[in-house]
Amino acid sequence: MVKIDGYVGSRNVISGKLTDFPLYSGNFNVTPKLNGETILKTMGRKMTVNVVVREIPLREISNLQGGETMLIGDDGYGG
Repeated sequence: MVKIDGYVGSRNVISGKLTDFPLYSGNFNVTPKLNGETILKTMGRKMTVNVVVREIPLREISNLQGGETMLIGDDGYGG
């Protein structure tokens, strides 16, 4: 939404100036959650860089039965 500070003249001409959106100052890097959503408070804000949505971490580990176990969204993965 763009706000216009001004008035409508007698000939239905809008006079005034456009007010720019405020800058978004939140997080631009997001990792999706497995059990809930992440909301970036971007509505009505101007963003100067792209939002990066990282992949959900996955890894396989050996288990005691000789197979592999897939860990999805493991908090300890990658650092």
